[in-house]
Amino acid sequence: MPKKLSRMNFEQAVHYLQTYGRPLEQQLFQHEFYGASPQPALEALQAFQNLDGGFGRALEPDIRAQVSSAIATSQALGMLHRLGAPAQSAQVQGAIAYLISHFDAEVLVWPIVPPEIEAAPHAPWWAVASSAETFNGFKFNPRAEIVAHLIHYRLQVPQEFLTRVTGALLDDIDLDSQVISKDSFLCLRELAETDGLPAGWQPRLQDWLTGLLPGLVLNGQARWADYGLPPLEAAPRPDTPWSQALDPAELQVNLDELIERQLDDGSWPLTWSWDFIDAQAWAQAERDWKGLLIFNHLSSLKAYDRLG
Repeated sequence: MPKKLSRMNFEQAVHYLQTYGRPLEQQLFQHEFYGASPQPALEALQAFQNLDGGFGRALEPDIRAQVSSAIATSQALGMLHRLGAPAQSAQVQGAIAYLISHFDAEVLVWPIVPPEIEAAPHAPWWAVASSAETFNGFKFNPRAEIVAHLIHYRLQVPQEFLTRVTGALLDDIDLDSQVISKDSFLCLRELAETDGLPAGWQPRLQDWLTGLLPGLVLNGQARWADYGLPPLEAAPRPDTPWSQALDPAELQVNLDELIERQLDDGSWPLTWSWDFIDAQAWAQAERDWKGLLIFNHLSSLKAYDRLG
C-alpha cells in the first residue's frame, strides 16, 4: 500500500499555513482544496502588484524588494491563469503592460531582475551583477515562461510583439541539445504545456523535454536535498507527459520521502538558506517559503492520491 499523509499531519500542515503563511497561499489553498471562490486569492495577489503593473513586494520570497521584476510578474501571471483570471482583468492587463515596457528589444529577452532589487535583502543568487551569467543570458528563464503566459493571454498582447518574442525564443531552442538546466526545464515545461504555439511546436517541445528528463532528474533519495530536480518537482501531477517519462519506482519513493520529511510543526524543511546574509529578512522569507511549499506539497500529494 502506498504511504499516505495522515489526516493529523494534513491538519498540522494546514494549521502552519493558516498561522504563518501569507494570505495568498491561504486563499489559494481554500480555492483548490475546498472550492472557495478565486476572488479572495485574486485580492491577496493584488497586494503584490505595483503601480507600474508589474509584481514584486517579495512575491518571490528570496527577493524582498518592493520593486517589480520580470520573474515576479511572470509568477503572478501563472497564478492569474491558475485562478481563471480573464484577459481583460486589470491585474492581467497591468502585468502585460509591464512586461512589454521592460522587454530588452536589443537582445530580445527580459532581464530577470532590475538593479533596484539590490536596495533590499535578497538571496545571493539574485545578485544583479551576475544574474545574466547565473541564468544563461535569460534565454529561457524567465523568457520561456513569460512567452507561455503571453500566449495564454494573447488577446491582450499586440500581435506583432507576440510574434516577435515567440519567434526569438523558438529560434534559441535547440531540439538536438542534450543539456539544459533545472530552471530552464521548468520554464520550458510551462511553454510546452501552453496551447497556441506555432504549428507543430507543442508536441516537438514535449518530446524533446521528456527525452531529456531521465538525465536531468536526480534519482536516489540521498540526492534530493541537493539543488536539482527531484522526480516530484519535475512532475508535480500525474496527468502530464512528464510523469510518464520518469522511473515510476523513483517517483513513488519521492512521494514517500516527502511524507516522511514533514516536520513536527506541519511544515517542510527548506534545502537552502541565506541566513548568513540577513538573518531577520531570511526568517520572514523562510516563513513565506514554507507556506508556499505547504500549498505545493499538499497539492501534489492530493494529485497523486497520497492524502489519507
